[in-house]
Amino acid sequence: MNWHIHVGKPFGGQGVGAECGAMAGSPPVGGHCDPTFACGLATDEVGACDVIGRSVVEGEFVYPCSPEEYEKNPYVCEVVDCSGKFGALKFKIDKHNKNIAKVVASDVDEYGPQLKLIEDRAITFHCGSLCGTLSTGTHK
Repeated sequence: MNWHIHVGKPFGGQGVGAECGAMAGSPPVGGHCDPTFACGLATDEVGACDVIGRSVVEGEFVYPCSPEEYEKNPYVCEVVDCSGKFGALKFKIDKHNKNIAKVVASDVDEYGPQLKLIEDRAITFHCGSLCGTLSTGTHK
């Protein structure tokens, strides 16, 4: 699944399964959190991207983010474009309980946001569109 973090959070701070369209929520989920102006197609920084010549209008700027490009230059990706940086997440379904899926991520993102800056924002997993609120902490 592709995954990234938006500037807002799901309506009412709902957990997984909340509506996560850009205009949903209070405040709205909005676009991708993009404080370094990498300017992907779903950036929340459309105005700033236009000013610096990285218009997200189709054909004017090509967002170069991929795991290979991120390894060469960490500023080619939106700070929270996790699948762009590392690839899609792969979930493993629990063989005893099909309602449980686990993912283990072990990479450290030296250029990613501090967890306290993204807590309570909407994290979106694209398989259709599954949204929830990001919380910090360790779960076993």
